[in-house]
Amino acid sequence: MTAPNAVSVHALTVAAPTGRLVLDRVHLDVPGGAAVALVGESGAGKTTLALTLLGHLGPGLRRTAGEVLVAGVAPLMLSSRARRAFRRSEIAWLGQDPAASLTPTRRVSDLVGEVAPGPRPARRDAVCAALEALGLPIDAAFLHRHPHEISGGQRRRVALARALVRRPRVLVLDEPVTGLDPDARAQVVDEIGLVRRTAGCTLVVISHDLGAVRDLAEQTVILDAGRVVEAGGSAATLAAPTSPVTRRLIDAATPVGLRAAPAPGPATLRVTDLGAAHGRQPVFQGVSFTLGPGECLALSGSSGIGKSTLARTILGLHIPTHGQVALDDVGLAPGVHDRSAGQRRAIAYVPQDPATSLNPARTVHATLARAVAHGALTRDAVTRGATTRGAPAWSSQRVAVARLLAAVGLEPDTASRRPTELSGGQRQRVALARALAGQPRVLVCDEVTSALDPTVGAAVLDLLDRLRREHHLCILLITHEPGAAGRVATRAHTLTATGLLGDPAADVPAASALNGADHVHR
Repeated sequence: MTAPNAVSVHALTVAAPTGRLVLDRVHLDVPGGAAVALVGESGAGKTTLALTLLGHLGPGLRRTAGEVLVAGVAPLMLSSRARRAFRRSEIAWLGQDPAASLTPTRRVSDLVGEVAPGPRPARRDAVCAALEALGLPIDAAFLHRHPHEISGGQRRRVALARALVRRPRVLVLDEPVTGLDPDARAQVVDEIGLVRRTAGCTLVVISHDLGAVRDLAEQTVILDAGRVVEAGGSAATLAAPTSPVTRRLIDAATPVGLRAAPAPGPATLRVTDLGAAHGRQPVFQGVSFTLGPGECLALSGSSGIGKSTLARTILGLHIPTHGQVALDDVGLAPGVHDRSAGQRRAIAYVPQDPATSLNPARTVHATLARAVAHGALTRDAVTRGATTRGAPAWSSQRVAVARLLAAVGLEPDTASRRPTELSGGQRQRVALARALAGQPRVLVCDEVTSALDPTVGAAVLDLLDRLRREHHLCILLITHEPGAAGRVATRAHTLTATGLLGDPAADVPAASALNGADHVHR
């Protein structure tokens, strides 16, 4: 006997203020206890569709036709009070940006405990069980940390623990394994599967990770421009796709070989015996490597090992305990405020969570224009390197912003939108455009493709690779994805608490380094 549908979406159409259809006559039926994955390029409508299950529509969006039913309830028709009760009792949600769901002033134990069911003693046990199941520490030191004191991968798992600890009837997850190392990813997939089996909940998952789609969901729905273009069993759909969109996603996710290293030259960036700590707790020590013009070093490591801290230390945003960062063999001050304007412009950063680094009150144009003014980027500097010092004229500024958007694959009308009106992938590309505005010589990318679908991620990596080759840009690429490393990196290494695995001066194959091959300890 077929289980009744826990989720039913019939002919749902959602329009933007301009009249553009964000969702166009979408149909989706998910039986109780089943799992379905929503897959598609950034902006395809995946998150908009998932949010309608919670009774939410983004700013300016309106439902023009169709209906949504979740556990027999029409969430889009509920009053605000009834909708809050519905979300507490029937459905749980984990968004693309975990930091947005974690109150920054609350500690890990409180963040998970406030949504756990039962009396206080039982809630504490439930918190520890949920965290431990996802591979997180449960010692007092970790439980008392705030979100900014843990890594991006750990924040994502804490946010997931908040969703899982309630044992909801319907669980909606937007990119649940993004930014996780392979071990953490496997633990998260296993725990989601365990919750489904024990609680009998229905799962709707959005993911750019096609391997996670196979592991988590029996059914896959492919969206493109707000329409369903293919649907079927996950294994069959991904093994023998019939839609050009699906084939394009699969092709883009296929790893490619390591890029050829440029001819040896003087080091642009030199890191020597660098160490860092959080308070009295050491994070890493003895990290040494060089990056010359046109080189890209892919850096992997387990969640929480200190990859983002290393990036911030190089940028001068985290003071090292020892060691030195040098640009053109000139030592840089440990703190960014003690560096010259030229030194600050020379090293640019693309953060892991773009939603927390983009001002929600500014349009994309305002954000990029501000970066253009600071970096004095004008005319065709993105593609030809032309620059004029001083604040650019308004017309030149508009041209520079348009070229930056084009360089990262965004439409011109993106300039008038705010971060909350963009998909996660679009926000990541805006963050990359902002980093490029100052014509940096070194680009530090922290999980730059984590929020991107395979085709857009491949396009961004190809852009980075072109900039690396044509403008001799040095790139430090922090990633858990072997395919990403192979697409742009000339070397790849693994960060440990005592340094790097592998000889930092050698060309270690990216796929080998990221898949845990044995290297000489350095």
